[in-house]
Amino acid sequence: QLHHLSLEAVPAAARTDAAERLINEEASRPFQLADGPPFRVVLIRLHHAEHVLLVVMHHIISDGWSRANFYRDLSTAAQALRAGRPAFE
Repeated sequence: QLHHLSLEAVPAAARTDAAERLINEEASRPFQLADGPPFRVVLIRLHHAEHVLLVVMHHIISDGWSRANFYRDLSTAAQALRAGRPAFE
């Protein structure tokens, strides 16, 4: 499940620090594998045109090779969407 958090109400000068705090908290939160999925995805809205996508994965579902492929594909999809093209063809 994608969680949405908005920092638009935070003053612009403090938004980056607030986002970094949220990212560190989420990345540090342990997984409860018996109760939920082995990954978390959070979309942090900084401004109407600026977002941070945080993907936190437990080590049981990814290794260095698979993470590199995942991030490459995610980056390619984001670039395509920004350019108005389909993310995947």
